[in-house]
Amino acid sequence: MKSGFVLLSRDDQLTATAVAAAATAGIELRLLEQYPVISATEFLIADLKALIDHPTLRPDLLISTELTDSIWRYAATYAPAQLVQLPQAASWFQTWLTSQHSIKSPLICIRSVTAGAGSSVLATAISYTASQQQEVVLVDLDHARSAINLLTTIETKNAVSWEQLSSLIGLPAGSALSARLPNHQKLKLLSFNAYQIKPPEIELIESVIALLREQFSLVVVDLGQLPTSILHRTALTKSILVSPCNLLGVAKLKTQLTTSQVVLRVEQKTGLTKKDALDFLGLSYLPSYKSDPKLQLDIADGVIPGERKKSELRKISEELLIGIKNESTIA
Repeated sequence: MKSGFVLLSRDDQLTATAVAAAATAGIELRLLEQYPVISATEFLIADLKALIDHPTLRPDLLISTELTDSIWRYAATYAPAQLVQLPQAASWFQTWLTSQHSIKSPLICIRSVTAGAGSSVLATAISYTASQQQEVVLVDLDHARSAINLLTTIETKNAVSWEQLSSLIGLPAGSALSARLPNHQKLKLLSFNAYQIKPPEIELIESVIALLREQFSLVVVDLGQLPTSILHRTALTKSILVSPCNLLGVAKLKTQLTTSQVVLRVEQKTGLTKKDALDFLGLSYLPSYKSDPKLQLDIADGVIPGERKKSELRKISEELLIGIKNESTIA
């Protein structure tokens, strides 16, 4: 999935024009001299003169301030996908940047009806299950009661956190942010270093999630009890609501039934069965899993939720992921 745009140029005027055109298109254009890494997930936009010292690079787009016959012949040796003259073709360049921009990856947001309902456990299970097949990032926004670090078994010391991102004047490039996140195999994590009094600023959250959607095949967000409206400018692929099967949880769920997918966490000895909950809510089916001692022992032993192939959490995660894949294909 290509997403990053890197510019190699020696011409200051051309660089300024290219950066301005990219800004108009709403796309981050980084300078190769500042980020000396080109990977398969990045587009290279290059000035012909600057390529002299980089004969091994093969740009996706060549740009120049003057397209003479000699430049055309010289450019042919690089076989670029496109060759454009700036600043005359600035509008064309903006259109090209926008059209080449990768489609945003699916975004799943999971939130709890009540405190401790289980959004972190389900978010971890879905993320871990999905990471068996693709690159996944789990974003922790449960600022007050986060258990993500423990559940994922990912060591976050000295890693990029929400606290660090909040202290920056600007944001790093998407590829740089991705590279600094701690991981467990194909699962990466963005979380807090400590309990927060309040979540990060909304603008920061939305900007970071947008960058992550360009770098990963799937982004999973644990909202805790935060409402999905906190991402008011972000297009959600799937909203999942987790509720405990007890009187308080089901009563609150009754007032929040919307287009969200609901998952029920069945507790033991609450006096309320899954059938009672379905009857009260007027529903015929709800995916559910049991919050039993075995699950708690697994977590205590360092087993990631969803890691056991025959667990209910793994089954629910696979079911939800198949549904998301089908919806994305239709869209």
